[in-house]
Amino acid sequence: MEFMALSKIAREIAVSPKHLCYTVQKEKGKHPSYFYNLKIIAKAKELLISSSLSIAKIALLLTYDASNFSKFFKKWTGETPGRFRKKRLGQPRT
Repeated sequence: MEFMALSKIAREIAVSPKHLCYTVQKEKGKHPSYFYNLKIIAKAKELLISSSLSIAKIALLLTYDASNFSKFFKKWTGETPGRFRKKRLGQPRT
């Protein structure tokens, strides 16, 4: 998995990282890291549901260690990755 760093995004659109952060904050009301974190959570949810990879392996793919990933995931979703996976995989498929 590769997520572009803010500095690389800024370079690609020919602005400074500071200007990019300021503009996104002004226009969207959130720091760019908020949107970056949303993408990480979306990818984590996708992997938790659609793969048999361990949570530790998913964490590594998303550049986290397992402990920090679990804390990060719970902060954003309100549940641990294990609980999220168990709840989703335990539901009947429609």
